[in-house]
Parts: sequence; structure tokens; C-alpha cells
Amino acid sequence: MKKIGINLFVVFLILGGLLFYLDVRYDERFERHVSAQVETYVEKKYGPAHVVSLHSAYDDKHRDKEKRYKIAVKVRGQGLQKEEYLLYRLQDDRVVEMGTTTSLPKRN
Repeated sequence: MKKIGINLFVVFLILGGLLFYLDVRYDERFERHVSAQVETYVEKKYGPAHVVSLHSAYDDKHRDKEKRYKIAVKVRGQGLQKEEYLLYRLQDDRVVEMGTTTSLPKRN
């Protein structure tokens, strides 16, 4: 009886790990999707020569994935301060501008 309990526990741990891994992979794909959509939008709006950089501005405070995954964009000629970025996210698969930010998550 003990062996069955231990085996079930191990199976549940493996399944839990697999589900966690798949969830992380899905999040990475979604963040790449958001970044690509924002990059296309910003290049079309300001021109590719004016886009200086794009960075993830992931915000883990929100439960809604569309609100968690934000992209900070540095654009030349928009009157932004040195450490200020335009902030974008997706809403119903459309790019939405959220204003500006000066705080980005630490990069690895």
C-alpha cells in the first residue's frame, strides 16, 4: 500500500513539473508574440530608423496575461527623457499604448 502511495506521489510530481514547464513555454511564446506585434506597430508608426530599442516590461502584478506582458520602446524624436520608454501591450490582439515608464525589470 505504501508503494502505491509513493508511486502516485511521484507521478503527480512529474505531471506537475510537466505542466509548469509547458506553462512557462507558453508564456515565452506569448511574450515573443507581443514583442513582434509591438515592433511591427512601432516601426509602422514612427519608422524603423527612429526605433532605438525594445525591452520586456513584464509586470507580474496582473492576473490577466494581456496586462502582464508589456513592451517598453525607446523612440528617437519623441521628447523622451534618457531613461524613459513608451509602454505598449496587446488588448484583444491589438497594440495599445499605455503611456511612458522609467522602470524596467532587471535584465539577465
